[in-house]
Amino acid sequence: MNKIILGSLFAVISLGGLGFFIFIIRSLKSAGGFGNLTVPSKIIAVLMTIVSLIAVFAGGWFSYTNFSYKPPQQTESTKQLEDQIKKSTTEDKEYAQLISTDDYYNATIKELLSAYSKEGVSSIDNYSQGSEKSKAFILRNVGRTYKTQEGLFTTDLKTVSGEVVHLDKDKKGRVLIFADDTEYSANILKTFRKYNLDHENSKIDYTIIFPTLDGSKVAAFFTTYGSEIGGIDENSVVTIDSQPNSVNQSIYGIATQEYNVTDLPSYLAIDSNGVISLAGVGSLVDSDEKLNSWLESAFNNKNKLYNEIKKGVDRDKTKDSSKSETDTNSAENKSSSETTVAPSSTETTSGGN
Repeated sequence: MNKIILGSLFAVISLGGLGFFIFIIRSLKSAGGFGNLTVPSKIIAVLMTIVSLIAVFAGGWFSYTNFSYKPPQQTESTKQLEDQIKKSTTEDKEYAQLISTDDYYNATIKELLSAYSKEGVSSIDNYSQGSEKSKAFILRNVGRTYKTQEGLFTTDLKTVSGEVVHLDKDKKGRVLIFADDTEYSANILKTFRKYNLDHENSKIDYTIIFPTLDGSKVAAFFTTYGSEIGGIDENSVVTIDSQPNSVNQSIYGIATQEYNVTDLPSYLAIDSNGVISLAGVGSLVDSDEKLNSWLESAFNNKNKLYNEIKKGVDRDKTKDSSKSETDTNSAENKSSSETTVAPSSTETTSGGN
């Protein structure tokens, strides 16, 4: 407020000084010039000119120093604040798994769904496209991280070629495809192979896991469909007899117990952060358009589905919180696009939604 008053005062002084200076110039002209004045008049004229000019420059100086924009002076506190803001906007926030591994296995679908935001629930409905099996598979996997051993993951998978896939150290990201030797699995694998052929510079790494088949049956499968899905030597393939005996889990156990696979084909994406970002069952990605959209959501979207998990699961653990709700969905509404997982000693039966 004081600056406004002083500014107004200096503005009046400046304008007055300018007017006074103009008056002096006109007076000198009417007197025939400065040379025609007497000595006292000359002194007075010089003094009056100096005063008027001082008034003009004083008003201008005050306005410049008080009303022109100046960036705030940086202090140590503001510098630290700026550094923190810059760091938070340029660095990725480290993901923390909010839903416990026990809850991923044992909570009901309703309880798992309650951990998501409204936007997350809507996205799950969109990704599952009405398939209750896909919905359950998404909820039991998305958000689990390989960065901590809480996930109880078998992180190393040995392929039939002898290569070891380190899931917890994969910086690029990877898709795990749980398949069998049916035409439905072949169609999914065909779509993934075509995607990579069409995207030479941005191929997706994927590993095909056959939880119910040994090497001979898998070889026969690739003989039948190799022209469409690529040969067995072109793919990263894991069978029930390729995993070394030293691991704690069989491939069948890894699929059904660690990833809650109930039907084939099933697939899930592990992003570059080592977090399962998306999952699906059956024919959800059986076309180029569907697969492109699914991969975009799984790997490229900044706001991943697991970022919509806002809290852990609230449930009464004193009760038998069985997966009846999920298992009911997994057992009902069978379709021709999925087969139910069964050990290699039994035949697979048609199933799915």
